[in-house]
Amino acid sequence: MKRPCIEEILANVDTIARGQWGNWVIQHVIEHGAAEDRNRALDIVLTNAARYSMDQFASKVIEKMLKCCGADIFQTYISKVVEKEPGRPRVALIDISSDVYGNYLIQYILQNASQAVQDQITYHVRKHMVSLRGSRYGQRVAFQVERMKVSQQKSANWSGRWD
Repeated sequence: MKRPCIEEILANVDTIARGQWGNWVIQHVIEHGAAEDRNRALDIVLTNAARYSMDQFASKVIEKMLKCCGADIFQTYISKVVEKEPGRPRVALIDISSDVYGNYLIQYILQNASQAVQDQITYHVRKHMVSLRGSRYGQRVAFQVERMKVSQQKSANWSGRWD
C-alpha cells in the first residue's frame, strides 16, 4: 500500500528535497528508508550535491546524509564538491563555503571528518583564502581552517615535556 507513495517520492526527489516541508520527507527516506530506496534517493542527492549544499532546505538533506550514511557517502560527497567541473572557475567547495547555508556544512565536515578529509578540504580552502575572508560566510570557514592550522602547529611543537 505504501509502495506507490514511495515511488512517487523517489521520482520527485529533486523537487521535494528543495521544499520547505519536503526536505523532511527526503531526510526520513535517507535515515529510515529501505536500502534500495535510500540508495535511489542518495544517488539523486549526490548528483546534485553542490546545488543542494547551497539551498536553504536541501542543505538540511545533505547534512542528514553526512550525519547518518557513513564514511563511504561522506567521501563521495567530498569527491563531488572538490572535483573540477567544466565551465566552473573553481571547485564547488569554495562556493559552498561562501554560501549562507553551505558554510555550515563545510564547518560540520571540518569538525567531524577524518584527518584525511580535513586535509583535503583545507588544501582547497587555503588556495582561496583571500576570497573566503572577503565573504561574510566564507570567513567562518577560513577562520576554522586557520584555527585548525594553529592547533596542528601547537601539537607538532609540543615535545611532551613541561620544562
